[in-house]
Amino acid sequence: MTDKPKKKKKAESGNKTGNPPENGRPYKIIDGELFERLCQSMCTYDEIEAIMKTDLDTLHTWCVRELNMSFSDAYKRFSNGGRASLRRTQLRLAQKNAAMAIWCGKQYLGQTDHDKSQGDAISQAALAIIGAVDVLSNGAPIEKSTQPEAD
Repeated sequence: MTDKPKKKKKAESGNKTGNPPENGRPYKIIDGELFERLCQSMCTYDEIEAIMKTDLDTLHTWCVRELNMSFSDAYKRFSNGGRASLRRTQLRLAQKNAAMAIWCGKQYLGQTDHDKSQGDAISQAALAIIGAVDVLSNGAPIEKSTQPEAD
């Protein structure tokens, strides 16, 4: 009994297999490390297209083929590292810069500024409404509040 050498099966080609197409234009070579760094730098889509010298459709096809995810999913995943780095830098700056500390408090802790003049305007408007209701119901206006005026 003689063993015949088995012929190697030719690999299928096309987008679904990840192999370059048999006929037609070969796949564009994309630098995955550069793509990841651009996403971490939070570059816009247009900037990524310009730096990588390709369009979003090609990048999307490459992401699906190489990363098994869409371009937007890959961008979100890689840009999270850039956001974390930026947040660390902001928090470091907040230790030395009061304005940055206030900004970080507003962004990350939900803190807000309370404008005193706005509160006075609201209380004056409320008194005017109460006075109007009192005039309509009793026929006599109420006296002004004894609150000190804002400077």
